Amino acid sequence: SWRTTADIADNWNSMISNLGINSRLYPSAGPGGWNDPDMLEVGNGGMTTTEYEAHFSLWAISKAPLIIGCDVTKMSNDTFRILTNKEVIAVNQDKLGVQGRIVASSSSPSFYEAQSIFLNQRLLQKQQQLQQGGHKIVDHEDVLFNSAINDADDDDDNLQDVGAVSCNANDASQRWTINGADGSIRNQKLGLCLDLFYCNTAVGAAVGVYQCHTNQTGQQCNSLNQKWDYTPGGTIVSRLDKMCLDVYNNEGPVVSAYTCNGGNNQKWTLGTDGLLRSGDANLCLGLSNPTEVWAGPLSDGSAAVILFNKSSNQQNITASWDAIFSKNVPKTASVRDLWAHRDLGSLSQGVSASVPSHGVMMYKVTPQ
Repeated sequence: SWRTTADIADNWNSMISNLGINSRLYPSAGPGGWNDPDMLEVGNGGMTTTEYEAHFSLWAISKAPLIIGCDVTKMSNDTFRILTNKEVIAVNQDKLGVQGRIVASSSSPSFYEAQSIFLNQRLLQKQQQLQQGGHKIVDHEDVLFNSAINDADDDDDNLQDVGAVSCNANDASQRWTINGADGSIRNQKLGLCLDLFYCNTAVGAAVGVYQCHTNQTGQQCNSLNQKWDYTPGGTIVSRLDKMCLDVYNNEGPVVSAYTCNGGNNQKWTLGTDGLLRSGDANLCLGLSNPTEVWAGPLSDGSAAVILFNKSSNQQNITASWDAIFSKNVPKTASVRDLWAHRDLGSLSQGVSASVPSHGVMMYKVTPQ
């Protein structure tokens, strides 16, 4: 195995940061060589039991080495239960050796693409720095990669997806300040600016929030990717490419930059409460409630599946059979809950569950 991330710490943000970086490298893993996002923190006390279950499940489906990082002489009953779950361990040790990956998400696919671009840019920058210093890349590839990963980790909190969410005036992450002078739209909770990631001018490009640089010189595309023209009750138009801020299919949750068409899903109103309401008054611009479906094939023809709730609220998540099985999609499948250790019977189309904040549901799904 090889390390793919900076050292993990015993907290939620560190865990999901390492997970996110490692998840993008799934094509590199397989029998004989495995991506290692660092050891397990289960039992060290910095996360909740729910978070530790998620941590263990996601490392297992990722085929990461399951290296215990706690004092085994002082394990609690919950820690012992998590670390000795034979059904979850069996997923990790399955002989097919395919790393599980995200197959569905409430975030736009272009947001994950933007994250990958960021990591690749950091790697390129580090390569150039080493070459300018007269070094051979092959002699420093471990240092190079870990340095780039550290930069990506430091920046993760400043690169977040936005979405169309149910309006809540008590949620500071839904409150915005529009500055007509510099064109910025700033999130009041994070202090970050609405950003067309990496100056991408493609239709459907990812929009999120990032550290503000509208008044700084030397920025990519002259910071036009953070400058917007707002017409009250009308559109929010990027000064970079004249694309409109768009709520996908008028129902979200995906929000992206799309060709302006006058549709109700491209109209926005900033209220006195700071909420940016879309044409559908029940939806507001906010930080996404990120949920993910992870899946990976197993050697017996079944699939391991995880419903992962990264948000701060309980969420209903569905994994459809067509998302899990790219070929020969079954009409029905038998489902086993790997944490409850019970069979859920034969289900058609998919499996759904209410998943606690920072929690997972993990299943083995067998086509019938």
